[in-house]
Amino acid sequence: TRRAQYNNLVVSGNTNVYLYSSSDGANKAFYDTAIGGNLISYITIGVGNSLANFWYYDESAGTYTISASDNASAPDGAMGIDDATDSITVGSANISQFIVNDPGNMTAGNRLGYSVTRKDQYGNIVTTGSNTVYLYSDSTGANKAFYNSSSGGSVITFATIGAGTSTVNFWYYDELAGTYTISASDNASAPDGTTGIDDAVDSVTVSPAAIYRFSLNNPGNMEIGSRLGYIVARKDEYENSVTSGNSTAYLYSDSSGFY
Repeated sequence: TRRAQYNNLVVSGNTNVYLYSSSDGANKAFYDTAIGGNLISYITIGVGNSLANFWYYDESAGTYTISASDNASAPDGAMGIDDATDSITVGSANISQFIVNDPGNMTAGNRLGYSVTRKDQYGNIVTTGSNTVYLYSDSTGANKAFYNSSSGGSVITFATIGAGTSTVNFWYYDELAGTYTISASDNASAPDGTTGIDDAVDSVTVSPAAIYRFSLNNPGNMEIGSRLGYIVARKDEYENSVTSGNSTAYLYSDSSGFY
C-alpha cells in the first residue's frame, strides 16, 4: 500500500514497487498470482489504486526480510519513498528423505559411526515430530550388527529421531570383509527405496583385520620320492583372507627323512 507522510492513502499517479528478499534460496521468487502466473521483480500501483498484491515463494527454510522499495537496484530504506519491510519465517516442509553421512570405510571387528538426518524435499532439515529409522546391511556376515554407541551399548535394529532434533547417530559392526550397502529406511521389514520417505544409503568397504594365523590346505597323501603341493594362506581372526603387506611363513616337517 502507498501512503502519504500523514498516513493517508495515495491513489494518484503510478508507482513502481521493487521487490526484494534477503533469502539465499536458489529458487526464491515473487509472483503476480497465488497459483501459476508470472515471475516478477516489481509491481505497479496504478492510477486510482492505493495497493497491489504479490506472492512470495521460497524453498529455503529460515527467517528473511521481504522489502518493497522505490529503488530498482536494492532496498534503500528511507531514501526517496520509505521502504516497507516484513520479517517472514519459512518453515521446512514435511519429511521427504533420510540422509546418511559418509564416514568412510572400516576394518573388520570395529564399529563405524554414522549419523542419519531427516530432510524435506527441498533439502531443509526437519525437526518436527518423531521418525523411526530402520537400519539394514546387505552383508552376509553372521555377526553384523548396529549399535547405539561407539563401544559397549546395545544392539539395535532401528533408531528414533525425536521432536526438536533432526539427526540420530548409530554405529555399524561387521567381521566379514567385503563391500556392502548400509540403508536407513522408514520401512520396518526391508529397504524400500523411494516409497514413503526416501531411503538413505551408503557404500562401505570392510577390510580384513591384521594377520592372525596361517592356514594350510589338505592336499591328501603322497608316495615316497614324489612332491606334494600345498597352499599356505594368511587369515585374520575373523577368517578373512589378508592381502596387505608381506608375511614370511617358515616351513617345517616332523619327518626324520632327509634329502
